[in-house]
Formats: sequence, structure tokens, C-alpha cells
Amino acid sequence: MKANLFILFFIVFISAKSQSKYDFPVELPVYLSGSFAELRPNHFHSGIDIKTKGKTGYKIFSLEDGYIQRIQITLGGNGKALYIKHDNGQSSVYAHLEKFSPRIQKIVKQIQYSEKKFEIRLFPKKNQYRIKKKELIGFSGNTGRSTGPHLHYEIRDENDYPINPLKFKKEKLEDTIPPIIKSLFYKQLFKNNEGLYEDSKVGFKKLNFNKIKEKYISDTLKVSSIIGFGIDSFDKMNFTNNVMGINKIETFLNNNKIFSMDFNKFSFNEWRHINTFIDYATYKKNKITIQKLFTTYYNSLEMYDRNLGDGSIDLTKLTSLNTNNFHIYKILLYDFNRNITEILIPLIITENFNKTIPNEIKDSFVKVERDKGKSIEGKQFNLRFKKNSFYQNSYLDLNERKKSIKINSDTIPLLRPFDIEFKLGDSEIKQLYISQLIDNKFIYLGNGIENGFLKASSKTLGSFYIKKDSIPPNVEFLNIQDSKWYSKINKIKMKGYDNETGIKSYSAWINEKWILLEYDIKKNLFFYDFSDRVNSENVANNLKVEIKDNVGNTTTKEITFYRKINND
Repeated sequence: MKANLFILFFIVFISAKSQSKYDFPVELPVYLSGSFAELRPNHFHSGIDIKTKGKTGYKIFSLEDGYIQRIQITLGGNGKALYIKHDNGQSSVYAHLEKFSPRIQKIVKQIQYSEKKFEIRLFPKKNQYRIKKKELIGFSGNTGRSTGPHLHYEIRDENDYPINPLKFKKEKLEDTIPPIIKSLFYKQLFKNNEGLYEDSKVGFKKLNFNKIKEKYISDTLKVSSIIGFGIDSFDKMNFTNNVMGINKIETFLNNNKIFSMDFNKFSFNEWRHINTFIDYATYKKNKITIQKLFTTYYNSLEMYDRNLGDGSIDLTKLTSLNTNNFHIYKILLYDFNRNITEILIPLIITENFNKTIPNEIKDSFVKVERDKGKSIEGKQFNLRFKKNSFYQNSYLDLNERKKSIKINSDTIPLLRPFDIEFKLGDSEIKQLYISQLIDNKFIYLGNGIENGFLKASSKTLGSFYIKKDSIPPNVEFLNIQDSKWYSKINKIKMKGYDNETGIKSYSAWINEKWILLEYDIKKNLFFYDFSDRVNSENVANNLKVEIKDNVGNTTTKEITFYRKINND
């Protein structure tokens, strides 16, 4: 028994050692929690996520020589992030950092105190701050929109296109698990003079399938007209329970390739086009991610091999190869290590072709053409859609009330935000704002005032309301009290939050000198680090904090604390 345990421990140890010797920017066994081009809400994942054992503070190193191209600190997104331009023309990104290296941290603090703000975007001149290969650049963290401690790591080419970082590693991470298919779908498609398109009233239908030996085989599908397929699938890797994205998809009709999609490179201009690759309505309604195995004329993603066609099957034109009109449609799913999942779908063409076009839209609906702007004036609301706000021509069902308007539901994706205006008239405008109801929660959108209108913009359709916020933010000091001594603590900690419209701005001063508050938006926590030495001259210190919400409600708190002066 002891011998078996020793062998098991030895195998795990060797595996961990082998995973750590690759050329990654961490001194850890490398396991991923997110893969490149993995499907995320409204975008493809632009890097890989490297696990950090559920902790923060691990050293992060630059892989190659170069210079600092950008230093960025945001409350959401990548949080604390460093962008390095390398001498070979590529660049690398290191995001969600806890903090930067001492050398870079000094630069950051100088800018923050100079501009008197926590969030910054700094673009140094070329070669202003050189970085050497394997130089310490920061420490792993959980800042920004991160849902747990990890390092988000990117490689970009000379044109700033994200590329799968695994393509540049000398050895592959261990992965013997093929992609996993959850569900299989098909639907009727249509064509016009622009090309292949979908009708919003014709949804996907589910296909049953079974695994036979190493292949998945569906029920025989008896169909006609033009059809396309979709899958709900994902990938897994060894030594992690996280769900990853597919690396490549191919489809075949009777062994002739008709569709190919490669996820190893894309452009940031394509991010929101993910909503033409997935079935947006199904995802919004049921949280099921159907990945389409065809390309409509309004899908401009560059991940496809366009030379193969649009991936649909036009059964009205397909020549019968035998008396049974029998055909085989095949799907191949690949992960980065070329593990393959194969799905076979038997097809039989029915004699009566279904060429039915869906019923026309109701006369009360408002048409918005894809390539034209559109202004819609209601009794209390105006809507402004810019050119190319939609992927295709769309019809909007508007339901207007005195203080709300419903624009369809969030099942039609948008390429560009639209503006919504509320006619104020003689209404009291103070503390009013426009909100959107998302998942039974009111989300602040905006409260701009212009020419008698309350204005905001939204990236999605749905239900919008006029609301009023008269409650100021909450501020609590967590580790400091009035008239007490604090010579041994390293940081002042406080909690600040606003439950309705959110925090717009915040500032703090010690003895009337501005101090930097680090803001952890996920936990509503603020920190001041005494190493900044703003209050190094006085034993008695007046601390003043001011937090303002998005409609102007303000909370101010002041206390006096005492601290021994340290001149070291």
C-alpha cells in the first residue's frame, strides 16, 4: 500500500514538474482555467487564463526583451494590466495583477498622484521603459472583472491581433481529453440576393444522438429545403475541472469538406460578431450556447475558411447519389492538442420540399434597416439607432408607458449602442436616471441632460425605466476610529457602496492632502497604503472621505487619528 502511494505521489510530482518547465510567465505548474477564443458574453477570450492555486501574489515575468507599451488600471476589464511590446514585433499582456514590480509601481504611483485618480491608462514612448527577458514585472492577482485569482496572458501579433499563446510554446500542456458535445441542433435557413440568412421566427430544433464506440451518431434526419446545424460543445483539459473552448471545427457532407473554423487568431474588431456565431436568442432565453456551423451574409468573422462556402446544405439542389436520397453529414471538433470528437448525422431528403417563408411581421412593428440610421419618436421617449446598429434588418415591437418603454426583449443582438431619450417636460429632473431591467435587477444606464431630455445609451434591447435615486452612498471605516492611535497598521481600510446608481467618483484627503485610494469594486473596499507617506509630518491626522453616486448624491465622512511619525 505504501509503495502504491509513493508511486502515485511520484507520478503527480513528475507531472507538476513537467508542466512548469514550459516557457510561461509564471514559476508555477501551468494549468489553465480559460482557453484562447473561448466563448464569453459578447466577445471571444483574447488570451489564456493561468491558474495561481487560488491565491494572489505569485511573481510574473516578461518572456522576451521589449519595452512597456501600456500600463492600465481599470475597475473592470483587465484590472491592473501591463502591455509589453517585444523586439520581435509581437506584444504580450499580463492582466488582473495584484500589483506591479517595484520599478513599475513607482511609475504608476507618480502618475496616479499627479492625476489624482486610481484608474489610469499610460502609453509611454517607444523604449522609454525597457524590459528584459525574464524580468519581474508584477504579481498575480484578482483585479478587474476577474472571478478568481489567476493570470490572464495574451500574445498579439504586429497588427495587435490576439494569437493563441499556446502556439508559441516549445511543448504542449498535457491534454488527452477530446471535446465534449452536450447537444446537437438543426434549423431551416433562407437565401436572398445578399446570401444566406436566418429568420427570427424559425428556431433551432434538437437532435437526439448516442455514442457508439468512439463516435457520436444522431437519429436519422428527414428534411428538405436549406438547413444548417449547430452544436452546444466545450473542451476539458487534464488536471482541471474548468470548461474550455473548442480550437477548430470542420464539417463534411459525404466526406466533402463544406465548413471550417479556426479559433487560433482573431481581430478585436470582430469581438461582438460572436453574436452571429452563437444563437443569441437561445443564449439569452435559456443560457444554452448553440454554435452555428454555417455563416450568414452578415457574419464577418475572419475565423472561417470562406472558400468552402457558407456551410449550409441546400437540399433543393443536392443531387441524389442513390435511390434512398441518403447522405452523411459529419462534424469534427478539435482541441489544441488535436484530440478529436466526431459526430455523424444521417440525412434523408424528403420528396416535398419545404419552401415556406415565415409570416410577415405585424404592421405595428417598426423596421430598422441594417445599413441606415433610424430615429423613432414616441409620446415620452425617443430612440436613436446609428447606421449598422443591427446585424441585419430588424423589426422592433415597442410598448411605451408613462415612465417605461419595452423594446422587444434582449433576443436581437446589437453591433452598436443606441441612444434612448426621455422627454422631461416640467418634471423635476434632479436625481432622475434611466435604468434597464436585467435579470430582475435595475441597472443604471445614464442621466445626461440635453435640450430638455434625459439621455442614456444601451448595448442591448429590453425594458427601460425612469427612476429616481435620493439615497446617498454608504461609507464605513473598517480598521480605524476617531481619536485613536494607529502606528502599526499598514493600510487604512474602508467600505463604500451605492446600491442604486453606483459610485461615480471618490476622493480622500489627509490633512488636506489628496491620498490614493485603491478600489476593489467587487468587494466595495477602499484602501490607503501608508507607504505612500502622504501623512509623514503630523502625529494628528484629519482623514476626510467623499463619495458621490451617479446622480450627484454625496456622502462625506471625517475622523481624526494619531500615528507615530516614522522617518525611515
